Amino acid sequence: MAEAILAAAAELRGEQPLGREDFGGERVLGRSMVKVDVMPKVMGVAQYAEDLKRPGMLHGAMLVSPHPHARIRSIDTSRALSVDGVVAVLTYRDVPGPNHFGIMVKDQPFLAVDRVRYVGDPVAVVIAHDKYTASLATQAIQVDYEVLPAVFDPREAMKKDAVQIHPGGNILIHRKIRMGNIEEGFKRADITVRRECTTPTAEHAYIEPEAALAYWEGEMLTIQCPTQAPHYNRFEVARMLNLPVSRVRVIQAATGGGFGGKVELLLQHLVALGTYVTGRPVKMVLTREESFITSTKRHAFFMDSVMGATKDGRLTAARVEIIGNTGAYASLGPPVITRTITLAIGPYECPNVHVDSYGVYTNTQIQGAMRGFGTPQLATCHEPLLDEIARRCGLSPVAIRRINMLRPGSVTLTQQVLQTGVGVLETLERVGEEVEGIR
Repeated sequence: MAEAILAAAAELRGEQPLGREDFGGERVLGRSMVKVDVMPKVMGVAQYAEDLKRPGMLHGAMLVSPHPHARIRSIDTSRALSVDGVVAVLTYRDVPGPNHFGIMVKDQPFLAVDRVRYVGDPVAVVIAHDKYTASLATQAIQVDYEVLPAVFDPREAMKKDAVQIHPGGNILIHRKIRMGNIEEGFKRADITVRRECTTPTAEHAYIEPEAALAYWEGEMLTIQCPTQAPHYNRFEVARMLNLPVSRVRVIQAATGGGFGGKVELLLQHLVALGTYVTGRPVKMVLTREESFITSTKRHAFFMDSVMGATKDGRLTAARVEIIGNTGAYASLGPPVITRTITLAIGPYECPNVHVDSYGVYTNTQIQGAMRGFGTPQLATCHEPLLDEIARRCGLSPVAIRRINMLRPGSVTLTQQVLQTGVGVLETLERVGEEVEGIR
């Protein structure tokens, strides 16, 4: 099948098709390659998770929290179970294994137990003969909530008297870098500039909303879904169901975009639990609204950055504070925050640096992986500062970057001495050659 697709694509481009021997040899280098999944997608025959069907398949729908922060006093599923066409209503009581998960910190329940921490926190799942009945029956589930105070701004959440979202406190992670002597660095500076910057939460907005299908193949529980992390999904589902990992299989379906947003569990574990309880295939597909409410987002940042430089434009000191909103649960907050300290001043060299970066829990949607892992937000702060230094020094934006950019032999904020593979300065120079008037 793959060879036929490649041959067809090559024919459309008027090229000789690549043979099996072309892969792994030098003949591939310098040639236009065709993604193996291109033709099924452009021809409209790719099977996305929403397209999948199995005999006897049931459908699931989630009931999620309408409150950003609340205590659950009780969950009554009896009315939902009496709806014609409903097969099961799942709550935390139906989870046979540990009821918590997380890539870095296992702080998130598969289904809420005694508390919800953001609007969209899953509380229950209805399994029914069709998706309309499943969705309708979620409205019959009665949850008695005690609404609690909520906090939405990570700066407020860091205060000692703030609402506590998790038992260990609201600061999930604090990373820092201390390099050189920051006070001496600012004393040497002829120019000092400062910028406070805020970046918003961002939605991945992939074309395909989340969907998943689970079914038994003998003793093997199989899940098909558009995931970016099948091995992680497999491990967490096995934990949840108290199954050996060898009895859980995750197949990545054709994926209509991810960009980091399809790394986490969202539906995989819920359809798996539905199949585990009912013994039948279970499929769930989110609406766009449900996807917006429940999926992870790009971290919102609050940044305060001060840079010092000599009158010829060379950086002498940088002090940066970053406060990242990680939302209700950790997800991939720890590595995102860790990445921010290493690139707090961008691709530039500075001998004296002081950086503090915090990942803070709030009662907002979960902030997780998204392309760039924290670095795009940082650029909104350090790049304008560099432009301001250039203006005060009488230099062009290109010239100030040429002076300070990392290159072979440069020392990074983590004390790494760069040797090879440092292409940022070369990229700048090549762009400058192509754009008339840039110096």
